[in-house]
Amino acid sequence: LPTFISWIHPEDRDLWDKAIKQSLVEDTLLTIEIRLLSAQDTYLWTEFTISSHNIPTPQGYLRQPFGLCSDIDNLKNKQKELHALLQEAKISDENKTLFLANMSHEIRTPLNAIVGFSNLMNTDIELSKEERENFTELINTNSDLLLNLINDILDLSRIESGRMSFSFQQYSLNELISTIYQTFQVLMPENVELRMQIPEKSISIPTDKFRLTQVITNFLSNAIKFTQKGYILIGYEYREEERHVHIFVEDTGIGIPKEKQDAVFNRFTKLDEFAKGTGLGLSICKVIAERFDGYIAVESEIGKGSRFSIILPLNPKHTESD
Repeated sequence: LPTFISWIHPEDRDLWDKAIKQSLVEDTLLTIEIRLLSAQDTYLWTEFTISSHNIPTPQGYLRQPFGLCSDIDNLKNKQKELHALLQEAKISDENKTLFLANMSHEIRTPLNAIVGFSNLMNTDIELSKEERENFTELINTNSDLLLNLINDILDLSRIESGRMSFSFQQYSLNELISTIYQTFQVLMPENVELRMQIPEKSISIPTDKFRLTQVITNFLSNAIKFTQKGYILIGYEYREEERHVHIFVEDTGIGIPKEKQDAVFNRFTKLDEFAKGTGLGLSICKVIAERFDGYIAVESEIGKGSRFSIILPLNPKHTESD
């Protein structure tokens, strides 16, 4: 027959043994928590209250331990869940603190530039036409940066509250990609060529044009930020065997280390702290892709470039507008 000790979890047997030995030599009430094997062959948390007493026998007195057992498995599971929630809340709080500190810096930087160059243009200092054009360009650039920062923060707020809206309609991907391509042609750095790769026959899918454009635009903006020469390729392909569309942006930029590729989709994360932006763009894109019943994938190699893709089903399940 199995002994009681064999029902105790192996990691808790030393604790049980020490408690029994202590109760035999001390007049004290001990309480311990151990795991016991149940009839379903799973270990359940139990609480034992142990005390030893002298029992009279014909040969004298025998010191005998007694115990009261209580089932505390549900309590321990609740404590474990609470601990996990507290840890999650702590991490979230730390991330938000870092995020607010980063936002303070990111917002002040373009604001200072806008105010500074605006004041220079309104002083009595004589400025050449070239200087005025340069200052105007810097003001516009920083205004766009500030607007993008605010849009990211607003999108994050909508995600947190579950109020990010979507409006699904049937759209031609050739038309969508071509429009984005034409828009970004004038935004390319000097030594970077923008290329486009789309099939002759267009694929149409039900999607939110604004949100899908937001994802592709984010891919392109990141590619421009980290590509100094070579090309950036925007396009898509339909994989009939999967019945999924792969929309991608490929670049010949600096690339991302393999161990950091998953981290780029985390909120409040910036792999390059000196790069402009909130570190929210890709995490927002991930939420949008999931709302489309799709997902985002990244392939990258240091020094050779990256390829970001949003993979979408031809017929998503959730196409109702919010």
